[in-house]
Amino acid sequence: MLERVVPLMDHPSDAFLRSLDEALCALFIDGGMKIIASSLACTSAIYNKWKKRRPAVIDRFLNYLRYLNEAKDEFQRDPGQVIPHGKGPFIQRALYSVGLISRYFDVDEMLGDDESARLCLSAYCCPLRAGKESGISLDEQESEEFEGHVRRPQPFTDDIYAILTTFCRNRDGNIRTKALNALGNFTAAHPEFLTRLETRNMYLTLLAYDDKEYLNLKVQALLNLELFLAAEEMKLVKGNNEWHKAKDGHDLKEMELSCSGMGSSIIQIYWNAILNAYYNPIDAVRTAAVQVTLLTLNQGLVTPGSSIPTLIAMTTDCLPNVRNKVENVLRDIDSKYAGMVHSKAVAGIRCSFRLQCRIRKEQKTVVRGIRVCEQSVTNGRR
Repeated sequence: MLERVVPLMDHPSDAFLRSLDEALCALFIDGGMKIIASSLACTSAIYNKWKKRRPAVIDRFLNYLRYLNEAKDEFQRDPGQVIPHGKGPFIQRALYSVGLISRYFDVDEMLGDDESARLCLSAYCCPLRAGKESGISLDEQESEEFEGHVRRPQPFTDDIYAILTTFCRNRDGNIRTKALNALGNFTAAHPEFLTRLETRNMYLTLLAYDDKEYLNLKVQALLNLELFLAAEEMKLVKGNNEWHKAKDGHDLKEMELSCSGMGSSIIQIYWNAILNAYYNPIDAVRTAAVQVTLLTLNQGLVTPGSSIPTLIAMTTDCLPNVRNKVENVLRDIDSKYAGMVHSKAVAGIRCSFRLQCRIRKEQKTVVRGIRVCEQSVTNGRR
């Protein structure tokens, strides 16, 4: 509520903003995951409205950043080391918090001229890596080419990305999952990092794996892509609202094309992997894959033709919420593109057979490329 109400105030006093910032920072320090996310969202809304003072949570962010850089340095010196149980929960909290802060705040703009803040960067607190990490890598140059412009210096953003990708390779499963969760929050605000080679390889590998050990990471990778798509949609809505306020000075069509162009280029990197990830016996994986697929199609980021066979397979899923959503999408596609769904029917039945083979609970069950019709509510027939 505060996130929506406080920015609507015309002239809040400095004392009120200061006390509110301190209260939100206390919640950020002591609260759980949901409290941390809510307090940061509220703090960001207030800061972006007035920008009178640097939020108190940024000081905590710098402490987390320094600690994680030191932990990363130890991990890179000895990748096989096991993190002590006492440090694990704090590292997870620091990773989650840093990821969220990078989503809600432009830390490079806020801290770019702060020399004391720069001391928390890896090149300063871990000087042995300063020479190795200076300059722009080939991977960063690819990201520059994707963005189509000269990349402005982003020391804090690059440092956060290096930290998160390093801890995504940690031996501790809980730390890996939390780092990947933080990476999702990070890429929601910085989508160009989804084109980085390290991110692409990580996501594509996780989406292709069916190993139970990586199940949580596979679901989290899909949730990260869903968060990216939701963030892109919010940007379009926000841009549309701003355009209506100043119609003469903005070109809505050009703005929408630039946003959707980036989203389309990114999602096409992962599109086939997302569709293939759906064929999984675990309900959570299929549900996450369906959600990413529907968001992608609803935003028009890809042409629907390649996904129709998988969409037909989704209509035979044992989960009613999946079937109902997808059937509506297929009806919309059929109304817009007459004959396209029918032309993919045979491929759809094959994909349905593939799905039923994966989700059947007993090996003796006869598998078909259709689902058993449910009992009719009106006449009791099957």
